[in-house]
Amino acid sequence: MAVLLAILAISPAAWTEDEGHRHELTEQQIGSVKFATSCATTVSADFNHAVALLHSFQYEQAREMFASVARKDPACAMAQWGVAMSQYHGLWDSGDLSAGRAAITQAQALAAENPDTTPRERGYILALAQVYRQDRDKAGNAQAFEQAMGSLQASY
Repeated sequence: MAVLLAILAISPAAWTEDEGHRHELTEQQIGSVKFATSCATTVSADFNHAVALLHSFQYEQAREMFASVARKDPACAMAQWGVAMSQYHGLWDSGDLSAGRAAITQAQALAAENPDTTPRERGYILALAQVYRQDRDKAGNAQAFEQAMGSLQASY
C-alpha cells in the first residue's frame, strides 16, 4: 500500500514535467499533402507542408508555417484560412477563438479582393467561418462547418 501511495504522489510531478514538451514528428510521420491553391507557386511547398502538419495535429507548427506563407504571399487568402484552421481544435477544445476569428476575417477579405481566389477556396473559407460565428454556439457552429464541408466535398 505504501508503494502505491508513493507512486501516486510522484506521478503528478512526472506529468507536469512533460507539459509543454513538443514531440517533433519526422517527415515520414507527418506525410505529404497536395492541396492546390491560387497562391503563388513559390509558397505551394510550404503551404502543403503546413496542411500536413495541421492534419498531424501539430497546430503550433502549422500556424507558424501558414503565417510564413502569408508573409511570402500577402494576397494568399488560403494562408489566413490555414492560420484560422490551426486555431480550431474541435475535438478537445475551442482553441483561440479570437485569433481564429481574426484570421478567417482576413481570409474572407483577401478572397473578396483577389480575383484569383477560386470558388473552391472561397468554399473552404466560408465553411470555416461557420466555426467562428459570434453566437458562441460551439455545437451548432461545428455542425454548420461539417455541413458546409460536406457540400464542398460533394461539389469537388
